[in-house]
Amino acid sequence: GDITSIALNSVENIFTRSYVNSPVIESVSFSSLDNLTGPLSIYDSVAGGSLLGSGRAIKLDEVPNLTSFDVSSLTSLNDALIVNNVGLTDLSSFSAITGNTDDITISDNTALTSLNGLSNITDIENITIENNNVLADVSGLTGLTTVSNTFSIDNNDIITDLSGLGAANIETLTISNNLALTQLTGVENLSGLTSLTI
Repeated sequence: GDITSIALNSVENIFTRSYVNSPVIESVSFSSLDNLTGPLSIYDSVAGGSLLGSGRAIKLDEVPNLTSFDVSSLTSLNDALIVNNVGLTDLSSFSAITGNTDDITISDNTALTSLNGLSNITDIENITIENNNVLADVSGLTGLTTVSNTFSIDNNDIITDLSGLGAANIETLTISNNLALTQLTGVENLSGLTSLTI
């Protein structure tokens, strides 16, 4: 049968592409991983067809039973693609990641309630947060100081304000179809804004 749990907690380095390819995986742990130079992809064998390129990247793509993911020793990351995971409720495993990242996409995670775990990331090139039905706010991004390109917040049904953004320097901000967002509380403190689309 398919493997439901992987715990490789003595692994400290991943140098090449690494894949966990299973539609029934529930738990993945690389708790000692502190050096990621090749992408780590965890995906459903049918749905997760698009693979990450090279570099320090993590992909969690349409793994319906995944409820636990541990890379809690990892301190740097270029890209993260976290999409279509119905069991994932938080991003606390990413809490040791600090400094700069290139692209983060958090999309279609129907049980994700919080962005907590991303608060030590300070600089991002692009970030997309969309179609997360029970995500209540963006307070998990309190450490963010710069988005050098685009921040998109789209189709998140219960977000009511954006106060978690603090005084970040964001070049382009796109906000659309967030049903409970009736005021732009939090946007007034942003700096460096050259384009705002609502």
